[in-house]
Amino acid sequence: MRQLPRQPTLPCPGRARPASLPFLPLSRWPLALPLAPRGDVSTWWQALLPAVLASALALFFDWLHHGVDHLAERFTRPWARVLVGSALLAGLLAAVPLLRFSGHAELPELVALVENSAWWALAGLALLKVVATVLSLSAGWPGGEFFPLAFAGAAAGLLTTALLPGTDAGAALAAGMVAATTVAVKKPLAIVLIMVFILPGTALGPLLVASAVGTLVVKLAEARTPAAAKGH
Repeated sequence: MRQLPRQPTLPCPGRARPASLPFLPLSRWPLALPLAPRGDVSTWWQALLPAVLASALALFFDWLHHGVDHLAERFTRPWARVLVGSALLAGLLAAVPLLRFSGHAELPELVALVENSAWWALAGLALLKVVATVLSLSAGWPGGEFFPLAFAGAAAGLLTTALLPGTDAGAALAAGMVAATTVAVKKPLAIVLIMVFILPGTALGPLLVASAVGTLVVKLAEARTPAAAKGH
C-alpha cells in the first residue's frame, strides 16, 4: 500500500446531523489521517471500488434499520423498547470499546489497522458500527447516523487497499466516507462540502466520484423499491 501524507487536524462538527453542520465549531483535534494527493488522476478510478463497497454497507444499514424498527414495534410499551435496545447496545459496546463514540475521533484507529494489515478487524468494525448505530437509533438514543456511517464507510473503503494493492489509502478512506453518508443521508452536494471541511487538503476528484456512485446507488434503490412493491 502506498504511503500517504497525513492531515494533522480534523474539524470537530460534533455529533450533529448534516442539517446543522453549517454551524461548525472552530475547535480542532490533532488527528492524523491520510489524504488523497491532488493532481493524481489515478485516485479517481481508485475511488470506485471503495465507493461501491461503502454504498453496499449503507444499504445494509437502511435494511437493518427498517427491520429492527419493525421488530421494535412489537413492544407495546416504549420503555421496553428502550430497555431491550439499550441492553443489546451496551453489550456490544462493552465487547468492542472502539464503537462507543460517534466515530470521527476514532478514524486514525482504522488507519492503524490498515498499517498492521488487520483486515478482518477492519471488516468487523465496519459491520458492527452499523449494528451499533441501528441499535442506538432504534432505542431512541440521541445522535444521528452521519458520523457513524462515515466511520463505517471509511473502514469499508480502506478494505479495498487489501483487495487492490497500490490503492491510495487517502482516496479509499475519503470515497468510503462520502459514498456511505450519501446513500444514508441522500444529500450528495452537502456531503461533499462537509467532507471538504473534515478532510482539508484532500483531492476533490475522489469525493466527486464517490458522490456520483452513492447517488447512483440511491437512484437504483429507489427505482427497485416500487418495482418490488408491485411484485407483491
